[in-house]
Amino acid sequence: MVNEFILYSLKSAVIFSLLFMPFYFLRGDTFFARNRFYLLLIVFLALLLPLLSFDLEQDKSRLQVVLSTISINGQIDQVSEQGTEQLPWLMWGYIGVVGLFLIRFCIGICRIVFLILRNPKEKGEGETIVWMQEPAEFSFFGYIFLSRDAYHPGIHRHERVHVRRKHSIDI
Repeated sequence: MVNEFILYSLKSAVIFSLLFMPFYFLRGDTFFARNRFYLLLIVFLALLLPLLSFDLEQDKSRLQVVLSTISINGQIDQVSEQGTEQLPWLMWGYIGVVGLFLIRFCIGICRIVFLILRNPKEKGEGETIVWMQEPAEFSFFGYIFLSRDAYHPGIHRHERVHVRRKHSIDI
């Protein structure tokens, strides 16, 4: 079970990396809808493709045999599957890294919730404006965070587009 998960994770990471490279080099492209579609597509493909198996070998007469014992100089030793004792450590390391990113994500969400609760709000056109004391211009789902002191209608329109196109889902 652990071996299959690690193999799936490695395949998925390699596929994602290969498919992400063209996007990384063309990240200055201003066709945001196409970029968003491509990013979502490569995530989908990186999760799906490792589950598929392709039989490229035409010759079915060959049989691969894995020996469990080897005789060297008359002694029989059990063959240790190299690296298998490290697999649980790799799995726990992977889970640890994912856990750290999940904690970081949750902390970010909590900070945004605290900003919403601490600052005055005003209903806008399909969004809620959170008026910040310090300079800040960003949006998160239906909330637009703006500074009263540095307010600019262009920034407000820009952030409204982010809300309407639901760019927070990408995060």
